[in-house]
This record gives sequence, structure tokens and C-alpha cells, in this order.
Amino acid sequence: MLLKSLLTTITAATLASAQSCSFGSYQCSGQSLQQCSYGAGNALSWGTIQTCATGTVCTVGSYVGCLPGQAGTATTATTTKVATTTKPITSTTTTTTTKSKTTASASNSVQTTATTTVGVKTSTTAAATTTTSSGGNIPPLPAVKKISYIDNTAGALTGASYNVPGYANNDYNIINIGFWLDQGGWDTGYTWTQLDDATRQSYIDAYHAAGKRVLIAAYGAAEWPTLNGVNPTKSAQDLAAFVKKYGFDGADIDYEDNNSFSAGTAEAWLITFSKELRAQLPSPRYTISHAPQAPYFINNRAIYPNGGYLAVHAAVGDLIDFYNVQFYNQGPLTAYNTCETLLNKSGGDWPGTSLFEIAANGIPLSKLIIGKPITSGDATNTGYTSPATLASCVQQAKSKGWNTGVFGWQFKSDPSGSWIAQVAGGL
Repeated sequence: MLLKSLLTTITAATLASAQSCSFGSYQCSGQSLQQCSYGAGNALSWGTIQTCATGTVCTVGSYVGCLPGQAGTATTATTTKVATTTKPITSTTTTTTTKSKTTASASNSVQTTATTTVGVKTSTTAAATTTTSSGGNIPPLPAVKKISYIDNTAGALTGASYNVPGYANNDYNIINIGFWLDQGGWDTGYTWTQLDDATRQSYIDAYHAAGKRVLIAAYGAAEWPTLNGVNPTKSAQDLAAFVKKYGFDGADIDYEDNNSFSAGTAEAWLITFSKELRAQLPSPRYTISHAPQAPYFINNRAIYPNGGYLAVHAAVGDLIDFYNVQFYNQGPLTAYNTCETLLNKSGGDWPGTSLFEIAANGIPLSKLIIGKPITSGDATNTGYTSPATLASCVQQAKSKGWNTGVFGWQFKSDPSGSWIAQVAGGL
């Protein structure tokens, strides 16, 4: 889907010389894409997150990652644009890259981020293009939500890879399939469209029979719709059409356009988008959740001049069923890795963004999901908490009136459901 002219534009935009390792920045070292992040002893260092294949070239700039081209057409360089991520590109091979959402520093001008995995759009067969309607009884939204994210970049079409009951049995009751971008389905969101209609419908029926809902996760760190000038009304309409065509029970909005929050333009975009999306996907038939990084809820206009997610909630919170809050990947100073920093006092670069501090700023506890990486490998830098400790935190939160639910990134690390059973079994 990327044109040759795009490569030329991006190559021209690539910086001319490498800079020092600045947290969240990227550089190309030959055919290796590297990111600066915290390692042992919280020391900043470059680490390779992708090696570009033959016929592609590493580039940083408007896009970060490997694009079609010949080696040597782009110079080794560094970009410190912290909102950048690896972009998925169309390929006939199966390649996995790391999509990292950079975190914030104490400077008000630097953005926050979190983590997801992005791969190239895989070439598969048996494309299904007809509309799939959800059959059978649609289960109600669970009171206690146990949410999995599936971002399988290998192109698998099996029921087990989608956590379909009967193929994979566990306590997850909301299945978020990643991702949808304005270009259409990507990663598991793309392979879902490649299922034949009968198979896809059988998966949907199995979810529903087990009392589970299946949603498509939109955007992630692979797309910054406001920064890129995407029309929010049309984007909502296109996403809603995708939801209905492929039988989803709603959408999870993983909006991570960090620079636009700092510029004060994200809020209006999200408000317009949310109004149109709910008009297209009415409640209670359809679930609409959002997946903000915890720092987006900071009550500090010097950082987010138009209020961040606090302003979004004030305007359209009644249209959003709940928030899958990403309490991870925000660097060592706001790590959310103890019960105190997760629940009561976040401190560091992002004070006031723990669970109960967010609630104190006007977000109902009934809408706040605790989101965590399942393994340390599912986090880019900080925020991993052992299952035993996290289970203790969940019980502490429950004792103080919270009982909303937990999400885990990502399903491939917990296909048996042992993690969600340990962490959220007491809810």
C-alpha cells in the first residue's frame, strides 16, 4: 500500500546524522532499526528492534521502520520524534516488528506512550468479502471485564489463535482483535477478514454462546489520525462499517496520537469521532471502549493544554463504556509497578495518574480497567508486575470499591488463561 514516492519522501526527511541516545528516539544503523530505551540499571542504550529484509530499507522520519527500496538509499540516522512507531507495510512474507509507544520525560514538551506489537500485513488466501452478521443471542457486557488483546502477526486463522471457546478455554470475556487502521484491517484484524464467512460466523457464535464479546481494536501506535489530518467523522463511519461487515460487537479505540495531545488538538478530534462512532454503533448492541495511556488523564494544562482524556470524558464519557487504561511503559519514574504507584500515588513524571487518582479527577471507577503486560517481555520498558503482586493490588482495589476488570497485553503470552485467572480470579 505504500508507494515508491513515499519512500523517496521519507528518505529525504531522514535526519543526516546520529544523535545521542534520547529516550524513545529511533535510529537506523545500516539495516537495523534501533530504539533508545531503559535497560539494566535504568541506563539508556540503543537496542535493535527490527532488521530490515532484503529489498527493504531502514528509515526514520515521518514513518519509522522498513520500507520497500534498495539498501543504501537511506542513510543511517536518528529521529527523536517520540510519538513515532513502526508502521505495518504490505508484504508477502510474515515479519514481526516491535511497535513501541514512547514514554514521557519530566519535560512538558515530551509525549507519553505504551506498548503493542505490530507486524506486516500478511498475504493469505480465501479472502472473504461479504458482510457477516452476528447471529444468535448477543451477550450483555460483562460486569467484571477480563480482556485479552490478540495481535498475531503470523497470519494464523485457527480458532485457538483467536481465543475462540472450544479451541481455547479461559476466563477472558472480551476479546480485542488488533488492529484496524484507516487503511483497513491489519495484523489479526486483517486475518479476521480472510476467514471464510462460515468459519468467521462459527467463531462469533462460539464467543456469544460462552457469554463473550469480540471487538476490533483501532489505531494503536501505528496511526496518529489527528496529526495525519484524518477526518474524525469519516474515520468513525469507516470503522463502524468494518465492525458491522465483519461481525464485531464493537470497537476499542487505542488512540495514541501523543503529539496531538500536547498540541491541544487531540481532544476535539476524539470528541467528534466518539459522537459519530456511537451514532453508528448504538448501545447496548455495540460496545465502545477506549484504551488511553494512564498519563493521558493527568490534570495539568501545562502538559495537555486542552485537558487530555479528562476533557474527552467530560464531553463524551457517557458514550464510552469503559477505559482500558495502560499502566505501563512510562519509564522508570512513573512505573506503576507497585500497588502504591498503581492504585494510590503514581508520582514521578506523571503524578495524579494512578487508578484512584484518576477517579478523584472525575472518571468513575466503574469505567476504569487496569491494564498490564502479561510478561516482562510484553513491556517495552517498565510497568511489569508479577501476577502474585498484581493479584494483591487487584484485591486492594476491590476492597476500596473498585471491581471493574483487568486487561492483559497480550493473549499469546496467556493462551491457557492462567495469568488472568490468578490476577482477576477474585473479582
